[in-house]
Amino acid sequence: MSIVAHDTELMEMWVNNLGDKNQYYMDAMSELFNSVNVLVGSPEFSGGVPENFQDRVLGKRANFDKYSQTFEDLCEFMKNKKTQIEDDTQRLVNEINNSSVL
Repeated sequence: MSIVAHDTELMEMWVNNLGDKNQYYMDAMSELFNSVNVLVGSPEFSGGVPENFQDRVLGKRANFDKYSQTFEDLCEFMKNKKTQIEDDTQRLVNEINNSSVL
């Protein structure tokens, strides 16, 4: 009989890192789209730029938000998987400790 172990600490570090990167990503996207709003509202915004520029650019935001949602979903999946592994490991340890085999 052999025992298989998982490094759930590494999983947790990875999930936290991805969550931090997702927050950075969302902050950068917000800054970009807010800059477009400021640009379009400024007196310098004229000539040579299509009138629907703002709508076209801001209309793309939903595509970027989908990526963030994917990151969030992945983090949630990994957190749940980590908890499941830890629970299964604890259950197995308890079974081993309570058995008379060892």
